[in-house]
Formats: sequence, C-alpha cells, structure tokens
Amino acid sequence: MKTEKEIIIPKNFNNKLDCDIFIHIQSPFRAGNITASVFKIKTADRSHDPVIAMIIDSVHQPLGSLSATFIYLSHAMQPEEFKEMIKKADPKVNDDTILAVYFYQKQAA
Repeated sequence: MKTEKEIIIPKNFNNKLDCDIFIHIQSPFRAGNITASVFKIKTADRSHDPVIAMIIDSVHQPLGSLSATFIYLSHAMQPEEFKEMIKKADPKVNDDTILAVYFYQKQAA
C-alpha cells in the first residue's frame, strides 16, 4: 500500500496513535474526497513512532459547531480549551472556520 502523504501532528493527543481506529481534527485537506487515502502520521514532539493510517471517513464542520465528543476523542480537551488552542495557533481562525474530523484506521506497515 502506497503512502501518499506525510502528516505531522503536534503531539499524540489522547494517545490516539495507540488505537487501531482514531480521529484527528485539523484544517481540511485541499484535495476533494480523500477517503481511502493512506498517510504516514508523525508527531512533531516525537511522542510516538510514526504510524500508517487510512482515512475511512470525515466530517466537516465550523469550529464553533464541533461536537464535544469529537474534540475529546481527538484531543482529550474540553471544547473551550481546544478552540483557544486552535485560535492561538492561527489568529485567522474563528468559530466559522471549517475544520475536518478525519477518521483513520491503522494499516500494516
């Protein structure tokens, strides 16, 4: 299976990279439908070895409408804490900014 792209996330929030299926919230990829795309996911702080994972589904929502459940499963944070972190990282982000919740499934290396 060919890895199309490398993703670097800040850290292994919620120990998600230890799970066979996990979610991650981020800015949407620029490509259209990327379901079934395979990625090598690394952590910027090297808190976890890289994993190979395939996107099995996604949901796009404004930051202000993101489910507390999605936020907790992805980043183990309360919604306000997550929103503050996202807005601090990019001052252009506001509650209307569309984010993507990507559902990943680990693949054999």
